[in-house]
Amino acid sequence: MESIGKTEDQLEMKASSFIGTAIISFIIPLFFAILLELIGTINLVNGILVALIVWVGFDVSIGLYDVLYLEKNIKTYLIDSLYHLAGFLIAGIILGLWVL
Repeated sequence: MESIGKTEDQLEMKASSFIGTAIISFIIPLFFAILLELIGTINLVNGILVALIVWVGFDVSIGLYDVLYLEKNIKTYLIDSLYHLAGFLIAGIILGLWVL
């Protein structure tokens, strides 16, 4: 808790947080699928490659701005970023194998 500067009481989840998370959980794979479709060849390798490219190109680079300018804790950044990588890879693998 100290790495994000909050107490346990301050982390209480609201219904709006769960709704927002659910919406975002649908938006990310949707746009991931659109990106794979634009590439033209949807397969496991492309799914993994696009996941890595999106992670490095967007998540890592944008997250580093938070570390550099908002003074976000580096440990928190690494945890968040690796969590996003896992999500991107799971989406890439599922979409890459899901050939209709």
